[in-house]
Order: sequence, then C-alpha cells, then structure tokens
Amino acid sequence: MDETLNAVPAKLWLLRSGWLGLLFYLMAGIGLEVLHGWKVPWYLDVGQSSRRLMWTLAHTHGSLFSVVAVVAAVSLPWVRMSVTKSAGCVAWGIMGGQVLMPLGFFLGGVWLKAGEPGVGVFLVPIGAAMMLMGVAGATWAVWARDPSAIGQKR
Repeated sequence: MDETLNAVPAKLWLLRSGWLGLLFYLMAGIGLEVLHGWKVPWYLDVGQSSRRLMWTLAHTHGSLFSVVAVVAAVSLPWVRMSVTKSAGCVAWGIMGGQVLMPLGFFLGGVWLKAGEPGVGVFLVPIGAAMMLMGVAGATWAVWARDPSAIGQKR
C-alpha cells in the first residue's frame, strides 16, 4: 500500500481543522476587541485582569495552532511516514492541541476564583503535550525524508 494514501485523510483533517480554527479564533479575537471597545466592565475592570489574560491567551494560541495545522497539512505530502499511522498521530496531536489548549485558557477565564484561573486551565498542559507530540512527529518525518527525493512530491 502506498504510504502517501495514508497521509491524505490526515492532510484533509488538518486543512479543515486549521482553516476552521483560524476563522473561529480570529472571530473570537474580534469579539474580545468588541468587549474592549464597548468598555464592558466584567471584561475590563481591574479585578478582571486574569480573565483578559486567559481569553487573550486562548485567542492567540488558537490562532497560532490553527496556522500550525495548515502548515502541517501542506507538509505531509512531502514527507515519508515510516509508520502507516504516524500521519494520523501527527494530525491528532496537532488538532488536539489546537482545541484543548485554547479551551483550557478560555474556561480558566470563565470561572475565576479570587482572581485565579478556574479548573478549566488544567486542559492547557494536556493540549500543550498533544501539540508537542504532533509537532515532534512532523519534525521527525521531515528529518527522516530521503534528501535525494526533495522536490519530488509523493
């Protein structure tokens, strides 16, 4: 079985996840700007600085990780995956990090306790570990590529 066929579904999922995530997280950023522009007290008051930080981190990480998903999708056809399921592991790691880390920041800002993030923030290290796993797998695949085959799409 041609190993590039195994990368096609992962590539499609990463492209969809990346572009949809970028749309969602950019709209969330615009929403944060609207809250700031309208001077909404429960967002801008001095006691809400943790909420602002958490939600800004959610927007920033979500947008960045969405771009990482698109870059990974574009990269997958150019690399040889040594294990048939490695493209799927890369995709699940990146998509999991793209969702869980920003969600953890967002939920941490929703339920504040004495100015500290809520329990949702515990999703952040899980999402970070998943993103690290996905990016490490993609990095390994790029470095494992036969240098004489560079420029030849598989």
